[in-house]
Amino acid sequence: MDEVVVTVYQVWKRRNKLVFEEGFWSSEAVVKLVKQLVSEFKETNLKPAVGSALITTRECKWKAPPLNFIKANWDAAVDNIHCRISIGVVLRNSSGHIIASLRSQMDSFPDTHLAKTIAALKALILCQQLDLTHIILERDAQQVVKDIQSSHEIWTSVGMIVRDIKALLTKMSRWFINFIPRTCNFLAHNLARDALKLSEESITLEGLPLCIHHM
Repeated sequence: MDEVVVTVYQVWKRRNKLVFEEGFWSSEAVVKLVKQLVSEFKETNLKPAVGSALITTRECKWKAPPLNFIKANWDAAVDNIHCRISIGVVLRNSSGHIIASLRSQMDSFPDTHLAKTIAALKALILCQQLDLTHIILERDAQQVVKDIQSSHEIWTSVGMIVRDIKALLTKMSRWFINFIPRTCNFLAHNLARDALKLSEESITLEGLPLCIHHM
C-alpha cells in the first residue's frame, strides 16, 4: 500500500513537472524515486536493531572542528503518508562535546530534497540564536551542499530556502560546508527520526536527548 500511494503521488508530480516546468521524468526515474522514498519511510518508522548504534559508532569517522569553531550536523526524515517532515540538528565544539541539539517536525510537502534543505536552514537559525559565528556545516546530502555552494539562482521552493540560507551565512564571520558519508551523520539522523514522534520543537542545551543518549 505504501508503494501504491507513493507511486500515484509521484506520477501526479511528473504530470505537474511536464505542465509547469516543461520537464519530464522517465518511468525508470519514477520507479527509482518511489523505491527510495518507501525505503526512507520504512527506515524512519522502524526501531533500530539492538547493537546497531555501537556498530555505527565504530564505523563513524566524524572529526571535531578546529578550535573556536562549531560543527553543525543536520538531517531530515520524511513521512510521506502524513505529509510531514522532521529535522534533527546537533552542534559540537572542538572537543567533540555536544553544546546543543534540535528536534523539530512540521506539516510540509513530503519531498526529501526540500526537507533536507529546510533542515539546513533550521541548523543555521539555531546557530544564530546561540550567537555562533564560526561554523562548519556538514550533511550527507550532496545536492543540498551543491545548492548552497552554487552561485546560480534556483527558481523552485528549494531555491527560496537556499536564498534564506545564503542570507544567514553572510552574517557569519567564517563558515564552511562539507559533504560527508552517512556514517558520519548518525547522531543527526537519529534526532530527525525521533522528531517524528514529537508534537512540538525541542531544543536541548548542554545535554543529550534520550534518543541519542545510548550513543
